[in-house]
Amino acid sequence: MTVSAETNKVTYDCDGEQTEFSFNFKVFKKTDLKVVVADSAGNETVLALTTDYTVSGNLSDGGKITTVATWPSGYTITITLDMDFDQPTDLIYGGSYSSEAVETMVDRAVKMIQQLVVASNRSILLKISSALSGLELPDPETGKWLYSPDGETLQWASTADPDTLAVSDFVKTLLDDATASAFLTTLGFSAFVKTLLDDEDAATFLTTLGIDTDLLTFALPANTTISAFIRTLLDDANAAAARTTLGCPTDPAAETAGLRTLGTGAQQAMPGNFASANAIIKAWISFNGTGTIAILSSFNVASITDNGTGDYTVTWDTDFANANYCATGMTGDESGDQRAAQVFIQACAAGSLRIRTKQDTGNDINSHDYNRINVMAIGAQ
Repeated sequence: MTVSAETNKVTYDCDGEQTEFSFNFKVFKKTDLKVVVADSAGNETVLALTTDYTVSGNLSDGGKITTVATWPSGYTITITLDMDFDQPTDLIYGGSYSSEAVETMVDRAVKMIQQLVVASNRSILLKISSALSGLELPDPETGKWLYSPDGETLQWASTADPDTLAVSDFVKTLLDDATASAFLTTLGFSAFVKTLLDDEDAATFLTTLGIDTDLLTFALPANTTISAFIRTLLDDANAAAARTTLGCPTDPAAETAGLRTLGTGAQQAMPGNFASANAIIKAWISFNGTGTIAILSSFNVASITDNGTGDYTVTWDTDFANANYCATGMTGDESGDQRAAQVFIQACAAGSLRIRTKQDTGNDINSHDYNRINVMAIGAQ
């Protein structure tokens, strides 16, 4: 008989009850069949003839199998042709001619071809127009993916080297971030902004911001706009960030540590602070120059030395940038003797100042110790 261009495979959905499954393609013997059961996950089990199922029918135009067990919904059972690739017929030279034997030989050849078609239909094929040939798959390797390095061959790869990809230097800094939080940090998102990103609605967003949710209905007054500068403040996560945007000191406590609070409540620059503000008094002293020198009050003064009558050297606590600073002084006698008291600059150095005090008696100008001598200095430190 002839062999039609039929599909030599049939699949059934199991229902937990059915045990008989028919097939409508020709086989030559019961062992020419393969019966496979697959579960819902696709795991397959090949059934054994006689042990798991039996075959009945005339086989030349199909038949049926009867299974020993049943399988629940979600399982499938597939019956397909599974012939041995052999040719068992032996035509004896000079023997009688049997057309039936020859036809069986041809039928077997066609069925084996059909069996190969079923297998090839499950294969990955190149397009009919492809110029490639002899393409081979490498042996599978765990955890790797298939790619073509040259458009002609296939290889396995596990990871891609960022240096071989067209990736910017900035994006490369993102590729090793292990978490979403690290990714956002690399992008420049502050920790505070991260707490906003998972807010599902405006009310939650405002709550995270610490703002009354009634502001959902807030609208700016007519003709009111927010300047571009103010917008740069709106995403600042905290006061420190806002001070940076505003150009204010990042650590006000550290900045004010160098200020001296006067009796009036005003603050005066301590040495080393506002060094570029050359107009600020950087050092001063008020002392009693009679007898043993007594410093009444001072600022930025390390010590004072008595060099003799009306001769003193003031050593600064913080030096000036050079000797070219401005120094001035005044003196007098609180006892009431105000005869032409004078202060002279004897020598000026970055770290010290030598002064002389003299009294004009009318007949002569002599060195003199006064009980109130005031000196101050202005300049760069």
